[in-house]
Amino acid sequence: YKELYLDGKLFWQYLGVTVIYSLAILMGFILLVVHGIWVKRTYFFAPYVLFEKKIGIKEAFKESAHLTKGNKWKIFVLFIVNVLLTLLGLVVFGVGLLVTMPLTLMAYVYMYKQLSTKDDPVVVPPAEEVPAH
Repeated sequence: YKELYLDGKLFWQYLGVTVIYSLAILMGFILLVVHGIWVKRTYFFAPYVLFEKKIGIKEAFKESAHLTKGNKWKIFVLFIVNVLLTLLGLVVFGVGLLVTMPLTLMAYVYMYKQLSTKDDPVVVPPAEEVPAH
């Protein structure tokens, strides 16, 4: 998070993404619960994209929508599992959150990395020729 505080522009962009994302989810849940869930899973990775690619707010939302396209159910299942883990952490007098919160955050980052690298072509270096004996 050092970049967030050292780069003033990035801080304001992150704040903008977070506020817009939160308001969109809130409006989605007020209007229709299903729409709120759709907004959450479609634009969930916008802050991740913003940090990694250093692009604008609008582009971060577009890239998040692109990343989640075709993976909506995987992301939805991850949300459900993480909510259950968080509730489990709460059941253990809140102390369990010390384990479940970092675990859920790592799961989100892992999912983001998986989705953001799926379109990147894998470059395989040419094999070295072994001289025939």
